Amino acid sequence: RSDPPVWTDSERDLLFAAARTVQVAHRRLESLQRLQTEAATDPLTGLGNRRAFERALRDSLQAGPCLLISTDLDGLKRVNDTEGHPRGDALLRAFASALRATFQPGASVFRLGGDEFMVIVPGVPAIAWALDGVVRAARSVQQAGFSGASASAGVARAPDEAQTAGDLIHLSDARMYDMKAARRRS
Repeated sequence: RSDPPVWTDSERDLLFAAARTVQVAHRRLESLQRLQTEAATDPLTGLGNRRAFERALRDSLQAGPCLLISTDLDGLKRVNDTEGHPRGDALLRAFASALRATFQPGASVFRLGGDEFMVIVPGVPAIAWALDGVVRAARSVQQAGFSGASASAGVARAPDEAQTAGDLIHLSDARMYDMKAARRRS
């Protein structure tokens, strides 16, 4: 209006109703965004969870070559049994942080549950580089006060070694369990 606004009661009521509607819609949007984040996030570590991992792996396979690293944190049960679950939780958080720091930028790190973690690395880095990254993350955790912790890992490359998500997971897991078995024998 070009003249000083003089709002009628009905205009004022309409403006307040519109403001309430926008406010309710904004709150709903914030709630939905929070729920989406919570549905895809491991609450203990802040990493993506299994649901987020499955979506990210599907997207990564469509985007081009990638590595999948399956890793188990060795020593968690001993920490839980001897030092308590809060200390075990601290170990999980420390390992999650070490993996994230080791494989950034570009990689995505997930906790699928328990002591099982997955890392998706886009492109075609060397498998030895990926395994060395897990070793570096485990050393970082040891230096943080978890001297008995270590990690077993297996790596598979798409599309060279596997084309589907299921095949890629199966191959990286099999290689991880081979590493675990080799460690037990030595």
